[in-house]
Amino acid sequence: MVTAVVLLKAEPARITPQEAAERVAAGQAVLVDVREPAEWKDTGVVTTAHTLALSDLRGAREAWRPFLEAHKGVELILY
Repeated sequence: MVTAVVLLKAEPARITPQEAAERVAAGQAVLVDVREPAEWKDTGVVTTAHTLALSDLRGAREAWRPFLEAHKGVELILY
């Protein structure tokens, strides 16, 4: 038996900071800061954002896996 996986590459939707804030405040979306820990330390993090490094998403997904399970069906706004 052969299993095929098809990945579609789509251009992500772009929204304004105001639109992001409104969606998060309304409970329609979750904000995710995908920068690396050193960047969070250097510049700070938006108080409503979850910190999940892009390197973890591309790698072992130790933090991303449980986060995605807990937020199924919720819009994720990544920055």
